[in-house]
Amino acid sequence: MKLFITTFFFIFICLYSFGQIIVNVSTDKQVYHYRDSIYIYVTATNTNGQTTTLQWGSSCQASFLIVNEYNWMNDHACLQVPTSLTLEPMQSYTWSFTYRDHVLQADEYQIVGEVLGYGTPDTLEITIINEASAFYSATVKDSDNQPLDSVYVSADGADDTFTNSAGKFTLRFTSLHYPPGPPIAYPAVTYIHPDYEVYTDIIMLTEGDSITGPDVILTYKNIFTVSGNIKYDNNEPVPGAFISFYDVDGSSWQYTSSDPEGNYSIQVYQGSYYVYAWVNYHIGNAWTYRQKYYNNKSDLCEADVLEVNEKIDQVNFTFPVLQQGSISGKVIDANTQQPLSDVWISVSSAEPGDSSFTGTDQDGNYYIEVFEGDYFLFADKIGYYIQFYKDAHNVFDATPVTVNGENLNAAGINFNLLPPEPGTNIIRGTVKDETGMLVPNVQVCAIPLAGGTWIETKSNYYGNYVLTNIKNGEYILLFYNEEYVSEFYDNVFEWEGASILNLRGDEDITVNDVYLKPLEPFGGEISGKISSGSGSALSGTLISAVNSSDEVVSSSLSLHNGNYKIPSLANGEYTIKASRIGYITSEYSGKIVIDLTGQLVFDGIDISISITGIEGDDKTIPESYILSRNFPNPFNPVTKIKYGLPQESEVKLFIYNMLGEKAAEIVNEFQKAGRYEVEWNAVDFTSGIYFCSIKAGNFSAVQKLVLVK
Repeated sequence: MKLFITTFFFIFICLYSFGQIIVNVSTDKQVYHYRDSIYIYVTATNTNGQTTTLQWGSSCQASFLIVNEYNWMNDHACLQVPTSLTLEPMQSYTWSFTYRDHVLQADEYQIVGEVLGYGTPDTLEITIINEASAFYSATVKDSDNQPLDSVYVSADGADDTFTNSAGKFTLRFTSLHYPPGPPIAYPAVTYIHPDYEVYTDIIMLTEGDSITGPDVILTYKNIFTVSGNIKYDNNEPVPGAFISFYDVDGSSWQYTSSDPEGNYSIQVYQGSYYVYAWVNYHIGNAWTYRQKYYNNKSDLCEADVLEVNEKIDQVNFTFPVLQQGSISGKVIDANTQQPLSDVWISVSSAEPGDSSFTGTDQDGNYYIEVFEGDYFLFADKIGYYIQFYKDAHNVFDATPVTVNGENLNAAGINFNLLPPEPGTNIIRGTVKDETGMLVPNVQVCAIPLAGGTWIETKSNYYGNYVLTNIKNGEYILLFYNEEYVSEFYDNVFEWEGASILNLRGDEDITVNDVYLKPLEPFGGEISGKISSGSGSALSGTLISAVNSSDEVVSSSLSLHNGNYKIPSLANGEYTIKASRIGYITSEYSGKIVIDLTGQLVFDGIDISISITGIEGDDKTIPESYILSRNFPNPFNPVTKIKYGLPQESEVKLFIYNMLGEKAAEIVNEFQKAGRYEVEWNAVDFTSGIYFCSIKAGNFSAVQKLVLVK
């Protein structure tokens, strides 16, 4: 829809002996409802400082024309018909017209008005609608009375808009709530421009109304210079460091970099800022980065706010001199114990930092240079499961490797790769963002509903991914990237509502409708721990922050220790939900309110979730002896085991290791007929394969358990 003109267009007409005349045309409003009367005014004004007399021989002094692309309609109606009109300096004369003879259909129109025979007509635009929406129009200007374009204008119940090059806008109120009684509302209209102070005004609207408000004047923000220095703790300067300023209300983000002497200078608007510096480390093949907040604080929860209301110097940062180290190890086939060559070893920093890779040689050995820090490693080779350090089979169960002054060369970081169990199914697809751009480096996990090893891969440079060798069964897909809102397929955040892929053999499924929402570069944080009902840490749990509009705006996944951190939260109230396949999706008991000018970091938001089906356990007596598969499986460190007895029996339920040695005694007693559920907490056991054995009456059975830490 065109933006409607809300003030007069002025056209200066040079009249040989009469001097300068301004002709303008206006209406009482710019948005009309179907069958409204339209009022038009044509005005002539003398501006040359002399008395001017207009004379003509026609019977009508002024006219107007209503035009759109479909209709040409003329109407003439003079309220007064003098033979001449004298205009004193800076005085005007106005002719009023009403458009009653025709009913104009809903459309957009131009109104052209003129003083007959004098100069070029003046033009403005109107629209006619056939609905009950209310409209509010105005012009936004700066303090010098100049129009401002690209001002963002919003109000409750209205469609947001921007001002045009003339500073004009029209808000269309399509969902405004009117109280009982007279249909009058008082919405707040907010005006936002990065160079001006935010302004809010309360207006009054009646249902179906169309109002042109007074001009809105925005105040220009004051700009001040902030400068400082970036250095290492040995006093050497840090060139090329990035220094970022985030407005605490989230309205602006600016950055600069340090020069060869470590100095920087930047102009920012008056306001409150979170400031952080970002430094690259690069020696040989080792690369990483570190960041610090204002006053050398290490993370956001400790960050100080910088108040800028004058020129500020000495906003300095000091970074440590990191030592270079290495990580090395060997990769073998878990079954044959033979070394594996050409294995891809990926190394990623646990903190924001580097991500690099290397490969194994013919003897299965690898070596990679790193700086001090904590690192996650995984080994990947076609024909084997991806494996993380300490036999973990997904990134969320992975244990980091520490490189520090006490252990600069972390050796013996070995991997025992297992070939996948036979599977003939394939899942492939493409990951995009909300704009349709391809998203690389997204962790894609196919999680079996019945428990077992996750099938994992990452999207490539073109956003494509392929999961192969998948066994038959039911699977849910999980998409994870720390720069986006992670989700289950298809665009859900609670696994109970996710789309289930049922694979039955030799299936090749394409999943392309995956669109991830990018996170904001800065905001508040919520962190805590996810645990089971028994208190054991749960990894791989999707934790989502849901705002007051019931929209998920950020998410995280819990790590091997159950810890999570949800970043990039704007001001507002949030509900925190935790969802892990096989567990009941649960939410934190209270609401969390993020205030970027007050409390923007919340820690200790811990959530306990229970395995599906624990409540209301089936107490019926089974028809036969049953030993169900444990869940979850793999697990860390707690798993649930269910079994059923059709009659009273002496039950022996033991756990054995791969050497056949009894590792744990879960049940050893006489039990009545019924269904039972027990828990094995393997917190004191090492990762590996275990076997659950049950003997009850003449019945015996064994199930394989996989403990991954």
